[in-house]
Amino acid sequence: MKIKRYFPPKRQVYSLLKMLFLQITVSENGYSTKMTSFDDYLTKANQLEQKLLIEIKTSSQDSKKIMAHFLNKYAKPIKHQIHSLDYHLIDKVKKYDKSLVAYFILPYKSIFSRTKANGYTMEYFSLDQNFMTKLLTNHKKIYAWTVNNESVMTGMILMGVNGIITDYLTTSQGENQR
Repeated sequence: MKIKRYFPPKRQVYSLLKMLFLQITVSENGYSTKMTSFDDYLTKANQLEQKLLIEIKTSSQDSKKIMAHFLNKYAKPIKHQIHSLDYHLIDKVKKYDKSLVAYFILPYKSIFSRTKANGYTMEYFSLDQNFMTKLLTNHKKIYAWTVNNESVMTGMILMGVNGIITDYLTTSQGENQR
């Protein structure tokens, strides 16, 4: 869901007060709800024993201390997985606690990069058997995104991806049961 579509053209998400942000109603696939805070979302996920893959996006507007604050507040108690397009952030996560699971998002396949990340999140159409072999050789995991087609899901499962990021969870669950 693109959050920006809910804001006036000249307002940025980071400029809104949390109080105002939480008053916004969002709609997706026929459902509507108020925005929720990360704390509330995390609490509910923990109650349901639902593991999360938390994407951290940084911007030039962020405080230099924001990642340290996030890790101090959430890293120990949650033990969910983190992924980011910002490798410096992944490096900070691993320096903070090597046991935290962090994936580096690769928007496309280039050279195989050796990183401290536990694995990679990559667009499914960029994955091939050669890249999968390099992952296995280097003991790294891979999540494929965004896989919304049943036949592509089957292909990713057969290729050996460790996880599929999809907008259609029911389809994914059906494919995994086959």
